Amino acid sequence: MADHRYSTDIDQHDPKIFRESLGSFGTTTKPGGNQLQELQTKVRQGVKHVELHLMGTGKGQFNVQDVPDKYGFEQRRTIMQLAKLNKQTLSVHGSFDVTSFSGLTQNGFDDSIRLNSMKEIDETVKFAAETAKGGAVVFHIQGDNLSNDRSELNISRTYLKWLKKNRPDEYERLKENYFNQSNLNRLFVNNPEKEKEVREEFEDLKTHDIEKYNYYVNKAKSSKENKSPWELYYLERDIEKRKLTPDREPMVLLGNKIIGVQRQNEFVDIKKLTSKNHFNQNEIEILNNLGISVGNITIEDYQKAEAIFTNGVPENLKLKINEEDFFKL
Repeated sequence: MADHRYSTDIDQHDPKIFRESLGSFGTTTKPGGNQLQELQTKVRQGVKHVELHLMGTGKGQFNVQDVPDKYGFEQRRTIMQLAKLNKQTLSVHGSFDVTSFSGLTQNGFDDSIRLNSMKEIDETVKFAAETAKGGAVVFHIQGDNLSNDRSELNISRTYLKWLKKNRPDEYERLKENYFNQSNLNRLFVNNPEKEKEVREEFEDLKTHDIEKYNYYVNKAKSSKENKSPWELYYLERDIEKRKLTPDREPMVLLGNKIIGVQRQNEFVDIKKLTSKNHFNQNEIEILNNLGISVGNITIEDYQKAEAIFTNGVPENLKLKINEEDFFKL
């Protein structure tokens, strides 16, 4: 067998060195461009597989966001014959804008969006049938991000049944390590780096927050869950993280509205949280006017105050203050 190797030399004289022409590779047309003209360009280049890339939806935009409906019978037949004469294979890439087969939006399910998505797919498949005469038809659809957490297994029931029948050893391993374990234990399966990180973070509490460290030690002793102090620490820390939005912006309830609070560069020590330490007299007067007590301030009161001073002059503020002075608070 020939020794196929890759070389960066421009002049390759050894016939055994692996060489490839452009005809050995596939390529895509310009997304949204005139697909017939794009295919003609690829024919001249000698490319043997071409993916036609339709970009638009609805009526599209000429030569910018081409759609299947723009190509009539004659144009589709020309594309098919051009590929056949030049012994090219074709595939079709649909629009990027077809994102939801179910019609799910931020405001719930919308049947019109679902029908439009299905129509776009139907038209693209018809276009592929009349031009490529087969091959792949590619779409991008939206979905939930898969978790990076090793504790989450993306295994179908069908595959699990196959494992149980044909690979009982592997099935038992998964059963022992994942299915029969608690959520916390599954998190650290085959993930010593994660466990080491959490343990070190917990041990650091000895130097900067010994009271918190002792709290988890004592809680582990009195707990019936048979968890170590660092595991309890991790669980409570994880719960706090889940209270934040994906961009780590805390949300607080203010009246009948949920408002995001911009996180500051420094953390607030709840034990030292007093109105005198964190608010000046003008700010205290405004908060009292809005019905927020700053005498015995809690972390919830502090978050509400942060939301107020971040989101502009409140409509129900009875005190007279211009916007410029308000933002200085």
